[in-house]
Amino acid sequence: MKQKGFLPLKMDWDDLVFLNYPCDPEILQKFLPEGMEVDLFENRAYLTIAPLTMSDFSLYSFKFLFQKRFYECNLRTYVKVGKKRGVYFFSLDANSVLEVLGARAVFHLNYRYRSIKFKLEDGRYRFEMKNPISPNQKTLIILGISHQKQELTPLIRFISDRSSYFVKNKNHLFEGVVKHKEWEFQKVEVLKVETDLLNRFPIVDPPVAVYSKKTTVESRFLCPAQNPIVFFDHACGLCQRAVAILLALDIRKQVLFAPINGKTYKTIFSHPPKNDRLILFDDQGASDGAKALLNLLDYLPWFTGIFSLFRLVPLSLLNRWYDAIAKMRKSCDLEKKRVDDPRILP
Repeated sequence: MKQKGFLPLKMDWDDLVFLNYPCDPEILQKFLPEGMEVDLFENRAYLTIAPLTMSDFSLYSFKFLFQKRFYECNLRTYVKVGKKRGVYFFSLDANSVLEVLGARAVFHLNYRYRSIKFKLEDGRYRFEMKNPISPNQKTLIILGISHQKQELTPLIRFISDRSSYFVKNKNHLFEGVVKHKEWEFQKVEVLKVETDLLNRFPIVDPPVAVYSKKTTVESRFLCPAQNPIVFFDHACGLCQRAVAILLALDIRKQVLFAPINGKTYKTIFSHPPKNDRLILFDDQGASDGAKALLNLLDYLPWFTGIFSLFRLVPLSLLNRWYDAIAKMRKSCDLEKKRVDDPRILP
């Protein structure tokens, strides 16, 4: 279930360059989190170094909380998660401490603070980046920016036409979505590139480079790359009340619900449920009972984290408690109340 409507994050990407390097897909796959697959263009994988200037960053139209302008450089590649195509960031470097800390906390992206200098004058593009703690970790990019428009070749479209990025947080994959107008690129002459960003990867061929003067981007918060589905006994009054509580706690509307043995269940599973337990199906597969409830905490608000203390209790003991309650609920006389919500699947 995708979030729709207003996108709370807005920013401008100025003086953006894509330096695109072909790479061996088998080697690149080894560096990706589980659940992500390298996306290929003509049987080749690509790594991209993307320096840019971030400006006019706002959250729900509030700009005063953020630095008006700062520099950034990311190293990214192109992946598939199920049928979705997107971007995975190996690193994101910026010269703003506030943005680095905020992006790490909220978006779980691998942001790092770096000292960055940028200058664009008379078509000469110079981007310098250093690690203030380790001077050997540095990047120098010098380019010649042409006034000629760069045609959107199939490779450039493969690199730039990406509306999703993926993040591994805890045990799950999350997706962020961005929205912007179609790119307008200019031709680039690569004069010099020295960087430690590619040290892990065997790069042989020179990069294919393009430049964009400006584009405005909107983005939303992360949501699960695969929405978790909670299967419950819809004929039980107690279960219906528990689902109503979970619906209220799911403030980002990320969790879906469906009756056990309903149409959705039979689409996913070829066998009937083995236990008289709630079932959670997510990107890690299926879990039931107490284990399902503990796994569900990964998708609920931060204040529910207090229940993570139950992870210290042996799962076998937790399931005994769960099964005892499940046995009692069969004889409960709670009135059954239909729960109407678009997150309830058939």
